[in-house]
This record gives sequence, structure tokens and C-alpha cells, in this order.
Amino acid sequence: MSSNNAGRTVGSEMLDALGRAELGVSIVDLLSPNLAFQEVNERDLDESNVNNLIDAFVGPGGKQPWLSPMAVVVQPSWIVPSSLRQRGHPYSALARLELTEEGKKHKLKMLSGHHRKVACERLAAEIKTNLDNAIDDVAALKAKDRLTDKQNNRLDRLSETVTRLTGEWEWMKEYQVIVYDASESHLSLYTNASSHSSCRSHMDGIVQRS
Repeated sequence: MSSNNAGRTVGSEMLDALGRAELGVSIVDLLSPNLAFQEVNERDLDESNVNNLIDAFVGPGGKQPWLSPMAVVVQPSWIVPSSLRQRGHPYSALARLELTEEGKKHKLKMLSGHHRKVACERLAAEIKTNLDNAIDDVAALKAKDRLTDKQNNRLDRLSETVTRLTGEWEWMKEYQVIVYDASESHLSLYTNASSHSSCRSHMDGIVQRS
């Protein structure tokens, strides 16, 4: 069998495996310690790619996490089923991925999204700094015995800023994911054997198209 045919066979098998293994879609907090990036599909960080993503996320249209969902593999017993939706639901109808008590003991292996995660992480850090500063300013004003009209107006504006930045911070941390059953044989091969370079190469492209 030629290398091209062999590649197509691996890719076809992996695509079939993804179809069998898909559990649903959900939303994750990219800063959650339960997510493990770079354990699978490890690659060097391309700073130019990260910077391009940052520009895209803050540019016209902003971040659109439903256009290119990340992929994560789990054991079904780790996930609360009600936190999953089937494809076709709008982003606003998706739920945050909820872990069972068993699931909280494990790392969820992310198959894709490392550069997007880093871009979101850096933007979220900037927002959080501004949020913390605004919260401190609100606390300082509230600690005063009496406020002038000017200070009351500033307090109102700062309170609105805190609400806005809190929403922006939460938004920047979240991303849509497709959740796959790690026990499916081809996925198990991919996520547990780094030496299978052909399988890994095809999976990398397939999860972006799935």
C-alpha cells in the first residue's frame, strides 16, 4: 500500500472513530486546572500565531469560539450528562462542562487548541488586572465615611465597569469543545501512544474539521 493510501486509511479510520466517540458539545473554562493541554499533540508555541489570534479576538467580530471548537477526550463517567448538548444547538444554549466527583480527580486531555488557549489566557489576564484595579477603587470609595456628589458619580461608573469587566473576563476564558469518549479504540491509541506519528498527524487535522 502506498504511503498516500495508508494515510487516507488512517484518516478515514480516525474520522469514523471520532463519529463513534462523540459524546456531545459543551463549554469549558480554559483556565481550569482540570484541562491538560500539550499532553497530547504536543508542539512548540508559535508566538506569531498567538499574536495573530489575540489580534483576531480583540478585532472586529471578536472571539467566536463556536466556529472552531476544541476537542477533548474523557471517560464518560467523568462527565455529568446534562452538561452536554448535541451538535446544532446555538452557543447561547450550551452548558458549562460539569465533572462528576470521579471526573474531578482526572485531567481532561485536550487534542487541540493550545494556541487559542494561550491567546485567551493572556487577554483574560489583562482584563483581570483592570477588573481587580476597579474593584480596589470601589472598595476605597466605599470605605469613606461620606462621599461627595462627584465621588458618588465615580462610584457608579466604577461599579458599572466592574460588571462589564467581569463579563468580559468570563467570556474570554470560555470556549466551545467537542467531547469524545477516550475509550474508543482509535482515540485510545492516539492519546496514549506518542510514537504513532501517522495517527497523530491525521488526528490533528481531523479534529479541526469535525
